[in-house]
Amino acid sequence: MQIHIIQKNGENCNNELESWIKKASWSPKVIHVDVPLRMKGGISIRRYAAKKGEPDYVHLTDHGVPVIPGSSLAGAMHHRIKTILNELVQDGIELPKDIGDIMNLSFGYVKDTQACASNIIISEAEIEGAKPMTMIRTGVSRFESGVKDGALYKERTYVDGKVNLRLQIRRSADPEEEKWILGILLLALKDLQNGYLAVGGQTAIGRGVFSENGPLLIDGEAGREEEMIAEILTNMAVNRGIEG
Repeated sequence: MQIHIIQKNGENCNNELESWIKKASWSPKVIHVDVPLRMKGGISIRRYAAKKGEPDYVHLTDHGVPVIPGSSLAGAMHHRIKTILNELVQDGIELPKDIGDIMNLSFGYVKDTQACASNIIISEAEIEGAKPMTMIRTGVSRFESGVKDGALYKERTYVDGKVNLRLQIRRSADPEEEKWILGILLLALKDLQNGYLAVGGQTAIGRGVFSENGPLLIDGEAGREEEMIAEILTNMAVNRGIEG
């Protein structure tokens, strides 16, 4: 079968069938994960006042829109995933690699002349529909952990907003490696959805806590995360030889 494209000048192009077949079998290089969230209170990822008359601390904004930086989200995910991995080891589950190797492979590293890019990519997230709230609070000495006499400061936070968290996981040449990276990430994301993982500062007073605001989507499909989490945990248990 010959497929030709006729150009305006009447000359035939090369046979395009082979390139079309290759495109038809193309697969994306990343897995897309979308996590709709609702803030249960305020959030505090602060910057210092940059203009006269502003509060002393203001939550980060981008062109006036409150945002959660990808680095803040990645830091929270990194800490929670490491905690989960340690708990799995304590429960007798054999991990596919050492915890340090898993963290380096998942979030990247730079060591001397060696480096690895993160396989989990988290984008900056806008907070939609949030209301600004300015509060005056008593200053605290970080050296004495006590109240500063007569010291007050203003802070502007944002409350009651919605966030659509977007993540990407790079596809791996090893399908099993790809599965467990996604699986442990989903465990942390479920904690975020259920309010067990807070993001940003002042979490001790309830900042940065979220609740579920719709189904978690994996490449646009809902309802897959429980199956994927169960599969990765089962495979680890089988490798250990402790499946019931």
